[in-house]
Amino acid sequence: MQEQQAAYSPKHRKLVAVIGAHTHMFDIGLNQWSKLPGGRTLQAHDARTVFVYDSHTDTFLLMQAGRKSGEGALAGMSLTDGKWRSLQPDGPLPYARWSPGEGFYHPQHNVFVCHFPGKVWVY
Repeated sequence: MQEQQAAYSPKHRKLVAVIGAHTHMFDIGLNQWSKLPGGRTLQAHDARTVFVYDSHTDTFLLMQAGRKSGEGALAGMSLTDGKWRSLQPDGPLPYARWSPGEGFYHPQHNVFVCHFPGKVWVY
């Protein structure tokens, strides 16, 4: 589907893609896509969310910035059980009225970094 986001786990040799409430996984060894069970209320969309793979905790992270303070959301999923969980970071989630932001996971510093107009958020 259009506007999905994807992140790769070298540990599992799997690519995970998210769009809306759906999560799909591509197994490199099998050369095959599969749909993972639901369980995520956070709606993934390239214009609203940032999706990364955290190699330190072996977790896929999906963050949505709110349109105003207090509206953001963060969820994580491990391929070990394939279940999404809401995460509660210390401090507020980022917000940006018009921009979804962009981000990356930095393995040397073990942080998820997101940039929004005029601000940076680190988890």
